Amino acid sequence: MKLLSERENFLLAVNRQEPQWVPYSIWLAPNLEERYKAHIGEEEFQRRFSMPWVNLGGVRWERTRPRPTWDDFKKYYEGEDVPPGVEPNGYGVVRVPGGFYHFTHMLNPMRHLTSAQEVYDYPWPEEPPYEDPRYIGLLKEKVDASKATGKAVLGGAGGLFELGWSLRGNDKMLEDFATDGEVSEAILDILCERAVKSARASALAGADVLGTGDDVGMQTGLMMSPATWRKWLRPRTAAIFRAAKEVKPDIVIRYHTDGNVESILDDFVEIGLDCLNPVQPECMDPRKLKAGYGDRLSFWGTIGVQSVFPWGTPAELRANVKDMIETVGKGGGLVVGPTHTVEPEVPIANLDAFFEAVWDFGRYRKLGLV
Repeated sequence: MKLLSERENFLLAVNRQEPQWVPYSIWLAPNLEERYKAHIGEEEFQRRFSMPWVNLGGVRWERTRPRPTWDDFKKYYEGEDVPPGVEPNGYGVVRVPGGFYHFTHMLNPMRHLTSAQEVYDYPWPEEPPYEDPRYIGLLKEKVDASKATGKAVLGGAGGLFELGWSLRGNDKMLEDFATDGEVSEAILDILCERAVKSARASALAGADVLGTGDDVGMQTGLMMSPATWRKWLRPRTAAIFRAAKEVKPDIVIRYHTDGNVESILDDFVEIGLDCLNPVQPECMDPRKLKAGYGDRLSFWGTIGVQSVFPWGTPAELRANVKDMIETVGKGGGLVVGPTHTVEPEVPIANLDAFFEAVWDFGRYRKLGLV
């Protein structure tokens, strides 16, 4: 049997075909990452955390105006208690580090805006020249170079709701949804236009997968009613998917959302979703989703970071990985891994158990890959 490249094998899995081995995905909070490197050594760490894909990212391009600075955003934070030493990101959102874990507290620059015109007048960061053939050509060179190493390429298209509420404030955006607020409508229109251009550029460059998404779920269901999601987010999300698929019909659309989103899974299928990430088992049953959607969706994740990763024994985590590979991964359609960043309280032994289980039950040892 000819051994497939990592890219070929990965694409079989996310296209719901039987791969030679089950691909995995995992990432750690900074504190845990440093402790795990000390445990297994830098070389082994790099081997274990070498994923079968690479992120496309961008390429160098010539700006026509300077990047926004803190001075451009200061007026949007008048009256806010901004800690010293923090700086806004390119969109003007201030993130205050949370400490030991990877979480941050956000300050929202558009929180006090009252009109769509104020949104249009905001100092938005300059976009790359997505429609310039030279820019696409440079992106394509980058894609081809990655594919030549045997890796799949994951392009990106940003988000709508999550980036939108980081600008507006979660409570204010949901309030706008309930009152047909023009501020959030303008924000989402601008973000959607940008994401559509980015998605199209990724597809034109030949990316294998388009990664996009928004955290729209809680443990018990959506953060909003399904009707509200369908009004405000479905049409714009569909436009992003469509922009990529029109250029490259075989591009795999991977959408990330935490929480329980069962109420809109049919919507996602209708607008062209291929792969759902991360499928939290604490609030959605991966086996049930495989049974109901396995012919239309692949799944990326399924191993709970709220349950078995921090609180299970190594034997329990090993059994969970085996179960997901044998059920959700049956016939393809699974990239197995934790459903979010693995946090510092997770025992080192459980990380070892995860890798050992993937290698044992995902056919790595049988194929001599470890």
